[in-house]
Parts: sequence; structure tokens; C-alpha cells
Amino acid sequence: MTRHLEILNREFQKRISRNARYSLRAYAKFLGLHSSALSRVLAGKLLLTPAKGVHIAGKLKLSSDESRIFLRSIFEAREHAEMKRIGPIGEVPSLRPSVKKISQELHHHVATLKALSILQLTYVENFESTPAYVSSRLGFSVQEAEVMMALLLDIGLLKRDELGVLTSVDLHMTTVENEETNEVRRKLQAEILKRSLQSLNNDDFAQRLHYGMTMAIDPAKLQLAREKLMSFMELLADELGSASPTRVYQLALSLYPLDRAVSS
Repeated sequence: MTRHLEILNREFQKRISRNARYSLRAYAKFLGLHSSALSRVLAGKLLLTPAKGVHIAGKLKLSSDESRIFLRSIFEAREHAEMKRIGPIGEVPSLRPSVKKISQELHHHVATLKALSILQLTYVENFESTPAYVSSRLGFSVQEAEVMMALLLDIGLLKRDELGVLTSVDLHMTTVENEETNEVRRKLQAEILKRSLQSLNNDDFAQRLHYGMTMAIDPAKLQLAREKLMSFMELLADELGSASPTRVYQLALSLYPLDRAVSS
């Protein structure tokens, strides 16, 4: 059951607990809905409009946080229904970059902040295709830049046009997940966290974002969290880089347990 329906049902049950004779008709009248319409809403057969959602949130005196959750759930339900309605016609080719499978050996070399930063730097305005420029912008030696640029060219993640300008091939990298590649990912995440701490200590507040949220969750929903976070990161990358990028940034999101699991 979606969150807005959970909230509607919860509030209905609260009223029944105070008055056993409280009816769905009375609840619908209170919310400003016809009883048959409310019945269909609760059964998932009728979608609330955002405007009606705002009205109901006010009638139920939901907190600002619950109102946000309530309305977001309504929007998500309508989006899901629309995609279901249009069916196969909505199955357009993905607008995300295509996937390039690379070997485990190459994965060791390119799953680093150096490699990933170089690939993204090629999108920055006034990019110069020289190791000296890359070195000055990303903060590692000219020799390191030269070696990494040559490797990225060799494996096809960078390409050089007829004028000698380097561009990043618009691809997502992937490899088979196993213990070996998982270790590479752990090292990359450790590097990302280290750079995040450096930014926290050294960069001006106006140039960085560091946020966190402590929350009580149901671990069974972690897969849902993975899907939503990945979707969010891709959409944010599209929006932030859609104009004329001038710098390379790293987005880091973490969701991990702070407590110890209780044995059953």
C-alpha cells in the first residue's frame, strides 16, 4: 500500500477507535469527498489529484513532514499509473548512456577518482587536451595524468578527434560483480570518503554540500532505497550538467546501519 493510502487508512482507524459507529461516509464528508469516491481511492481504483491531496492534508492536520510524504506519494502513484496506461508506447529507448563492459583487470585501473575525474573534466568549458592542464585542474602530477589519459584512450573511454581534442565516450562502465571487483569498489568508496573529508575541512561552504540524515528504517526496503538513490543521482547529474559545466564534482550518498542487529 502506498504511503498516502496508509495515512488515509490510519486516520480512518483512529476515528473508529474513538467512535465504533464512525462510518466511511462520515469520513468522506469530512475530507470533502463522495463516499463512493473515497471507497475507490482506498481500494486503489481512483487516484487523488495533487490539489485534493493538499486539501486532505490540511483537513487531517498532518505535520509538514507527513504532508510532504503524503503529497509525494500521490504524485508517484499518478506517475506509475500513467506509465502503466501508455504501456508499450512508453518503452522508448533509454536516454541514459549505453553500457560498456570492461574486464576485471581494466576495472582495477579505471575505477579510481583519477580516471573518473579525467573523463568528467572533458565536459568542462575550455577543456584542454594536455596532461599539464589535467594535472593543474585535478591536482595530481603531469606524469600521472599522462599515464591515465593514455590508458583511457587505449581502452576506448577517451577518444581524440581529427583536431587532437580529447572527449569522453558517453558510456557507463560495468563489470561482473565478484569479490575481486567488490574490493575495487570498496577502495574507490574509501577514496571518495577521504576526498569528501578534505573538502569538508578545506573548501569554502559556498562551494560544497555536506548533508546527512539519521533515520529509523525497515532494512527490507534497502533495495527500494538503492533504486531511488540511483535514479536520483542520474537525474541530478543530468540537470546539473545540462548547461555549461565549469568544474568536476563528486556526489557521495551513503545509507548504513548505526546500530547492531538484534538476534531473533
